[in-house]
Amino acid sequence: MEKSLGLIEISGVTAAVDALDIMCKSADVTLVSWERKLGGRLVTLMIEGSVSAVNAAVENEKKKKPQTPDNSPSLFSDMGENRQIQ
Repeated sequence: MEKSLGLIEISGVTAAVDALDIMCKSADVTLVSWERKLGGRLVTLMIEGSVSAVNAAVENEKKKKPQTPDNSPSLFSDMGENRQIQ
């Protein structure tokens, strides 16, 4: 059986735990590693399993309704606007 890795970046540790719960319950995948960035505001989850299981887990997580309003500001919304190249 071929193994595959899946990576998901998500905002917040609580949302990451929720995403991991959905992925592990919906497919035969396991957590390989996780990493917090920006003080925990951005979390990367790495899961492992068969190719079909990883695809199913990631797709099931993507189907979940977002918990934040659509009009929330983007983390990178103003990057580059105030930067000057010298």
